[in-house]
Amino acid sequence: LDAFPAEQAKIVSTIELKNTPSEIFINQNKLVVFGNDYGYYAYPYGGAPETIEKSLHSPIYYSPKIFIHVYDTSDIENPDLKRNITMNGNYIDSRMIGNNVYVILNSPVNRGENVTLPEIISNGQTKAIPASEIFYFDVSDYSYVYTTILSINIQNDQEDLNNKVILMG
Repeated sequence: LDAFPAEQAKIVSTIELKNTPSEIFINQNKLVVFGNDYGYYAYPYGGAPETIEKSLHSPIYYSPKIFIHVYDTSDIENPDLKRNITMNGNYIDSRMIGNNVYVILNSPVNRGENVTLPEIISNGQTKAIPASEIFYFDVSDYSYVYTTILSINIQNDQEDLNNKVILMG
């Protein structure tokens, strides 16, 4: 928006999102958009997918993902997506301190036969978080989540993301 003076306010450009934004930050010529992509998928009871009819009785598989988009707004009429970060889980909160944005999210732990570890996808590159880098408390619980804290330097698009993952009850 070009909102000054108020009498002449107008939309300068728009960004279309396919998911649900939750929060934004603006720092100099960078715009950061956070949100969740709530994916719901039919999860059939069994059998071949082509033989199963979708119905209200089919179980639903919920697969939330967080997205973080960092845009360069130097050319305000043509914002340029510089970083596209996604991760399984739910957006919890964030803060911007200087040029760094700190994001907290959590994701459920699959406790079946195949335990899934967190992954961060940044501009199409997947970084798996090894189990040896996940902090935990030596206390048993009945349910677990991965709590991830990401640190992103939004003014330096080439700087790696920093993260810490904690297994919590």
